[in-house]
Amino acid sequence: METVSAQATRTEKSNGWRAILSGGLIAGALDLTAAFVTNYWINPVRIMQSIASGLLGANSYAGGAATAALGVFLHFVIAFGATVVFIWQAENLIFSCDTQFCRVCFTARRFIGLWN
Repeated sequence: METVSAQATRTEKSNGWRAILSGGLIAGALDLTAAFVTNYWINPVRIMQSIASGLLGANSYAGGAATAALGVFLHFVIAFGATVVFIWQAENLIFSCDTQFCRVCFTARRFIGLWN
């Protein structure tokens, strides 16, 4: 029979992975949507190829759908990485972030920090 703390630890770990998965998907989808909306005059395939150009250089624009798909993949890798960093920072700060309000304020501050 498992102890209560072992069950709680397993639940906390699964919640962490769930938070990373949902946060990465939401952040990646909203950011990609924002890129399409704010650059509405540019073909969305070209935007995704621009993301891939960080890895492939100018050759990404000649790759068609394959490099666009690579751009989407790389975009979500970055979004998941940012989510991991946010979650790690929120859980390992010197001060305790026990309330939902504190977590929202922390996340908003970190997000605003990305734009400065």
